[in-house]
Amino acid sequence: MNKKLMSCVIENEQRNILLLHRNPDRRFFPDYWNFVSGHIELGESAKECLVRELNEELGVTDFEILIEAEPFMDDLSSDDEVYEMYVFKCRLNQAFVVSRDEHDDFLWIDPSELFDYKILKGLVLDLKVLGYEL
Repeated sequence: MNKKLMSCVIENEQRNILLLHRNPDRRFFPDYWNFVSGHIELGESAKECLVRELNEELGVTDFEILIEAEPFMDDLSSDDEVYEMYVFKCRLNQAFVVSRDEHDDFLWIDPSELFDYKILKGLVLDLKVLGYEL
């Protein structure tokens, strides 16, 4: 069975994107920059996961979906684990507070600056499927 993951690129009115820094004590990918993301739970739709993760990671409930990409297989997939990715581009309609349980910092960056940061490989593909040129 494929594992299902959701990733959300949050874009502001200046077309900058939100990066979240994973706490150094996180079990998986400590000290990496990432988008809002999470595992889609059994019986949960990708949109339900999006709503849950935006609330858990940023305390956000008021947002709009600008793009919902077609699901695809994650480029980090291996013979052992295959990840089915569901990627959204959203705009927030309220202020946010970063959950300190998962992240210790955030940045708004121009998408062209993405490679200046220690990022998860999949972020590049997430942006490409949403139409960003890097």
